[in-house]
Amino acid sequence: MAAPSAVPPLAPPSAAPPVASVPMGSPAALLPVAAGSSGSLSPWPPGTAPVGPAPSALLPAPPRRAGLVRRAAGWGVDYCIVMVPGLLLVAYGVANLVRELPGYVGAVAAGFGVSRLIGLITHRGAGGESVGGVAAGAWLGLALPLLLAILAVPLLQFVYQASLLVWRGRTVGKMLADTKVVPVRAGARVAPAVGRAFATTLVETGLVGFGLALAVYGELVAGVLVLVAATVVWWVNLLPALGSGRRTLVDRLAGTVVIRRELYSQVAAHTAQLARRTSGAAVVAGRMGADAAVVAAQVAAEAAAAAHRRGAQQLPIAARRTSDAAAAAARKTAAAAADAAAVAKQGAERLKQAAPVQQALHSKTAQQGQDLARKVGGRAQELWRERRSGRPPDGS
Repeated sequence: MAAPSAVPPLAPPSAAPPVASVPMGSPAALLPVAAGSSGSLSPWPPGTAPVGPAPSALLPAPPRRAGLVRRAAGWGVDYCIVMVPGLLLVAYGVANLVRELPGYVGAVAAGFGVSRLIGLITHRGAGGESVGGVAAGAWLGLALPLLLAILAVPLLQFVYQASLLVWRGRTVGKMLADTKVVPVRAGARVAPAVGRAFATTLVETGLVGFGLALAVYGELVAGVLVLVAATVVWWVNLLPALGSGRRTLVDRLAGTVVIRRELYSQVAAHTAQLARRTSGAAVVAGRMGADAAVVAAQVAAEAAAAAHRRGAQQLPIAARRTSDAAAAAARKTAAAAADAAAVAKQGAERLKQAAPVQQALHSKTAQQGQDLARKVGGRAQELWRERRSGRPPDGS
């Protein structure tokens, strides 16, 4: 039986590598630490980490908070949407007040007494303590439509803000400015929207409407103080938005933040991408058209060359055929002429051998004609020879 091999002694435990401190609850605390990584947080063993962007680079970028210009543009649109019908209501109330003012003076005079009112005027207000109650009661009935119109403006703004923020998280102005109101805490939606609508209404039109209502009712000093307070609150609400957080006091109280939707930039990016694709398609189509034109030109040239070659090949054949036809026609013509000559010769021989012709030739008259012809022919030959030799002809 073989002896067991010696077991090497255990190495003394080395000091654990320092591990970077990671806040509890962060995503990095859930990643295992690779052995021998010198404390670097990595879910992969040493040397096996995939090449590529870090996991944080793959996460979507957090939404950007809306700047002051966008928020001011959206606020201006929303304010106009609320104030246009609100001012129409207030204008109606003022018109009603002016129209009913003579009746109000008549009612005060009737309630206080015309003689007492004349006495009050002539005695410079002496004894006019009781006119205040009569005037106040009549004034409340006269100014009630104007008071209701002033107080209807904040109610109109609250309904407008709350309904759109709960429904879409965006008012009409924020839609045009490409911004949106989102809650800071995930899951909450209705409460932050309603709270923000109430706080916005209180800061923008609530305190102003309340101060104007007090002034119209007759509490002029209190009304002015409320209007001053409304101006201070408006600026106090705006100043925190000038910081890096871009959150107004209303945002902080309601737990909301205004972010950019990036809709316009996405539309611009998609439009640019579509333009690039369209231009690329146009370039490809142009190249394809040019290639098609080149191919068509090549095909036409090849067809013309083939036709030329075929014509060149057919031309000698046609010439040969024409020459052959001409030679055949010449041969036929020559044969026909030979046949005609043979026929004429045969006819002449037959005519010569004919009995009447023979009798005419051997007759005495024919013999005399032949002798005369021989003489004439001999004389003509002599004249021709003498002319050629240069001698003058004989007188005979």
